[in-house]
Amino acid sequence: AGIGQSDEAHMEETVKRLQETQQSGLGKLKAHYDLGMYYSRKKLYDKAIVELTEALKIDNKFIPAHKAMDFAYDSKGDPNKAVREFEVVVQLDPKSAKALNELGLYYDKRKMFKKAIEAYRKAVELDSSYSNTHFMLGQLYGMKGNKEKALQEYEKHIRIHVIGPMVEEAYDRIADIQGIPSDQVKQMIQIPPEDIEWARSKQEQNAVPDAAAPA
Repeated sequence: AGIGQSDEAHMEETVKRLQETQQSGLGKLKAHYDLGMYYSRKKLYDKAIVELTEALKIDNKFIPAHKAMDFAYDSKGDPNKAVREFEVVVQLDPKSAKALNELGLYYDKRKMFKKAIEAYRKAVELDSSYSNTHFMLGQLYGMKGNKEKALQEYEKHIRIHVIGPMVEEAYDRIADIQGIPSDQVKQMIQIPPEDIEWARSKQEQNAVPDAAAPA
C-alpha cells in the first residue's frame, strides 16, 4: 500500500523539522540519527543510510547509528554490509555479550560457521546465562562432528533453561548423538526438582498479563 496523504504530510513536517535542526547546528548528530531512524521506520532505507552516514561522519563511534545502519542494510537486502556494521558494534563494545550473540546469529544465518562459533563462544564467556547460545553452539559442533562439545553445550542449555520446547529439543539431540531414548537422557542429567519448580513459576509469571496494564 502507498503512503496516505496524512502520512505524507506528517513525513514532510518531520523531515522539515529535523532538517531545520541540522541547519541550526543544534544537536546535528542526533538530528541526522533521528532522521535516519524516521526514514528506516518508513522503509526508505536508502535515505536512512544517507542520514546515518552523516551522523557517523560526526562521530564514527556512535553505536546506535551503526546498529541502525545494520538494520537498514539488512532490510534492503545487503547482508554483507549489514554484518560489517555489526562487526563495528562489537569492536566498539567488545564486552557486550548481547552484541556478540547477535553477531554469531548473523554469521550462522550466512553459513559462516567458524566465525559464528567464535562469536558465540565469546558471548557465553562474557555471560554464561545465554542458554540459547549454548544450544546454537551444540548445533554447530554437531554439524562439525564434534560430538563431545555438542553434548556439553546442549547440557549447558538444559541446565540453564530447565524447561521449554528448546530444552526438549536439546534432550532429543543428546539422545540422537548417544543413541539412547530421551527419557534416559533426562535420568542421566537429573535436574534438581527445586530448579524445575523455579523454572515453572518463572514461566507462569511471564505468561500472566500485567494486572495494572490498561485493557
